[in-house]
Amino acid sequence: MRSSIKKRKYLLRLFSFVFSFFIWLYVISSAEVEVQKFLSVQIELPEGYSLGNQDQKELSLKIKGPRVFVRKYLDNQDALVIPLQDYYQEGRLSYKKNINQFEFSLPFGIKMQDFSPKSIYFTIGKTMTKTLPVVVKVDPKIKQKYELKNLSITPREVEVTGTRKIMRKLSFIETKFLTEKKIFSGETVEVELEKPQETLLLSQENAVVSYNVDSKVSEFTFTNIPIIFQSAKLLNAAAPKSVSVKVRALKTDLNLELKKKVKVMAKIPVTDQKEIEVPIQVELPEQIEFVSVEPNVVNVITE
Repeated sequence: MRSSIKKRKYLLRLFSFVFSFFIWLYVISSAEVEVQKFLSVQIELPEGYSLGNQDQKELSLKIKGPRVFVRKYLDNQDALVIPLQDYYQEGRLSYKKNINQFEFSLPFGIKMQDFSPKSIYFTIGKTMTKTLPVVVKVDPKIKQKYELKNLSITPREVEVTGTRKIMRKLSFIETKFLTEKKIFSGETVEVELEKPQETLLLSQENAVVSYNVDSKVSEFTFTNIPIIFQSAKLLNAAAPKSVSVKVRALKTDLNLELKKKVKVMAKIPVTDQKEIEVPIQVELPEQIEFVSVEPNVVNVITE
């Protein structure tokens, strides 16, 4: 009998715990939260027209509602569509569209607290499509250090669509910068095409660039560079008195005349110690990159 009562107590406790847990979940999910959501803006265009400029690509909404509903709404990739009949007037190309809160289709339980901007400026124009060559844009730093041989790009041309006003100014489409990091990722690399204006439509967004890299830069070691000692005290001894300096520079810049411009110094600190280990300092012309110095310290004995 006692065991039966005890068992019933445990079951009641377990039931209470589970019931409390579900109540807690309900309270948490139904608790109201206020969050921000970004909504993209899409403009319906009349036939034969393209979008020229658009000052706002998205709207910022401040919404409030039960957590479970808000979370679901945040996951939706919705857009505010501006219908053609809401703005279009024949012969007019520039528009200002005022937005009001009734244009937003919000799920049940979610309230609009605020949104911005309250208006969108945009232009439209007659559509023009051109086939334009693709030009590889190489980072100037790469051109200084490397030569890209057998450079080719696929596709060589892309179709570009936009307003006549914009398209008449275009004679080519460039890739985004081909960086040093990208060129060493392989002999071919995929590069995104750069839109001169965001509203343009390209027949494809990326191009494949292939090439062979030939470095214009080389490493060279200058030997027996004398150390210039800078000390307030007289020196009794120093070892070593010369060092080797490894540098990196353009092959065309590496010559014996350059060696004369390399300065190696040891600045002796003011101290009571007689024997001191001093780090080597190297000064190089701007066009040379320091790699290493051997040895990198000098032992001196002062008076």
